[in-house]
Amino acid sequence: MKALVLLSMLALPAFGQYSYYYSDIFQYGINGTYWQSNGTWTSSTPPLYSSAIGGASLISKVPVPDGTASYELRTQVKLDTAGGTYVHYIHATQDAMTGPSPSGTFYSIEWSNLVLGSGCQMTMTVNQRVNGVFTQRSSQVVGCQQGALNTMRTVVIDNGMLTVYMNEMLVWGTGGDNVIPGGQPGVGVINAPAGNGFTLVQLGPLDRTAPSAVDRGRIATATLPNSVEIQWQSASDGPSGVGVPQYWVMRDGALVALLRSNYFLDQTVQPGQTYNYGIFPVDYHVNQGPTTTFSVTTPTQAGEARRVGVRPDGAYWGGAGEQIDMMSGNLNFSVPLLTATRRGGWTLPLGLSYNSQNWRRDNGAAEWNLGRDIGYGYGWMLMAGQMRPHYTDTWGIHHWTYVDSTGAEYRLDQYINGRWRSKESVYLAWDDTMHRLWFPDGSYWNFYCVSGAGEADRGTYYPTAFVDRNGNMTGIEYKPGFVVGLPDTSGRIGKIFDLRAGVGWNVAYQFSYTAGQNPHLSQITNTISTAEQYTFGYGAETTLLSPFTGNASGTAVMLNIITNTGVNLSHN
Repeated sequence: MKALVLLSMLALPAFGQYSYYYSDIFQYGINGTYWQSNGTWTSSTPPLYSSAIGGASLISKVPVPDGTASYELRTQVKLDTAGGTYVHYIHATQDAMTGPSPSGTFYSIEWSNLVLGSGCQMTMTVNQRVNGVFTQRSSQVVGCQQGALNTMRTVVIDNGMLTVYMNEMLVWGTGGDNVIPGGQPGVGVINAPAGNGFTLVQLGPLDRTAPSAVDRGRIATATLPNSVEIQWQSASDGPSGVGVPQYWVMRDGALVALLRSNYFLDQTVQPGQTYNYGIFPVDYHVNQGPTTTFSVTTPTQAGEARRVGVRPDGAYWGGAGEQIDMMSGNLNFSVPLLTATRRGGWTLPLGLSYNSQNWRRDNGAAEWNLGRDIGYGYGWMLMAGQMRPHYTDTWGIHHWTYVDSTGAEYRLDQYINGRWRSKESVYLAWDDTMHRLWFPDGSYWNFYCVSGAGEADRGTYYPTAFVDRNGNMTGIEYKPGFVVGLPDTSGRIGKIFDLRAGVGWNVAYQFSYTAGQNPHLSQITNTISTAEQYTFGYGAETTLLSPFTGNASGTAVMLNIITNTGVNLSHN
């Protein structure tokens, strides 16, 4: 805990197009020009691993471009089977090897004791070896993802400060000590089973440029007598920045939260009081952006009038795809697109859904822009569902929000026997350790997609596997986030797997998107010869205006036309 407190005195920014100075996928084995290989590698092609008890290491021979000993080591590790130890070396000599027979000088971050089944977790230890003395500096349990590529990232900064991320989440950090002032990065594997190992190793220079401040004009607040909700647009880390994984929130001059998302819920406020908040971004390489300040006054009494989506306990009017909520006035409009199937007759219908209540104004002044565009046009959603965490601090979960395919939101704030449940009219149980959502009939969804830094919905979980109580399943794979660059790191659907495409995980539906930092869905095709094939057209990026004041509030891209090319019919 002391190490994280030391780190907390620094700060972090959002993703850009950061470039690594060396990347290796080991497609043709280990290249001795770039790597010093020690020990015995069982496989020198991906996944790169060693089944030897003594393990093996690779230490980089590539100089850091800026001539310093500050850099980032980022890897992708496949974890299909329990077993093995997976190592990052920092400031290592060319002969660096960790236990059981250590050699050389190094810092090492080691992930071991892989537990699979009811969730995925590993023990992460941070060690150092100096003058022949091996010392453990830290040990803790961290979460992981079974059957997926896990991203491990270690950053060393000028004064010897280390920060470690697992799947884009900060898991350890310490202030600088310079016990080992220089040396190269590297990786290692010990006693691993076949199928596990490194599939990618990347080395990057230290990003020394701070991110920009959070845009004051894009901060939205919603207040109730005993709570303040704050949402803001992701800060920019510039055209070559490494990205912003964290935001720090101050209240009346004191630190109140260190967050992994651009959302904060403060439930420690009192009615009729004014509070002064400050938010600043911090990037992966611990560069702190400027603080943006603002004030919020809580009401003495208020209620929530906004209600989106279509709920089972609601009263609605409409008949051609539209459903008007007779309580809140929200208009939900849905366009069915396709239906995936699996054994047993189960179906998964998917379609675009739009809700009219994209804005909210509180206390006659504070505006809350809740409309988002993650690739389907402003305000539109295309999903089976999503889970959104709401943090009290870096790790503490206050509650979760389940959002169904229509956009209806349900607060899961009852933590009972290891699962989150709701007091609203939805009978679900969310296991946030396994990332699994249980339904009353015994079926469940696995949520192994997390929208990454740089995305409008960063930190949101999306379902990747849909399993009935008999074990029949189908799945969805999502597109890489613009910054993270790995599959299942955005809310944009990439592929849907379906029984009709053949036995196993065969693709039935393929989703294509435009290029650039803000991609939009352009086409849906399929391999199963149905009429579920579409093209999508959008308007030019235009200024988004507040419906309350008419003031500019950023820009937006609007969905204009959906054409079913299978039957040549269009929605305009």
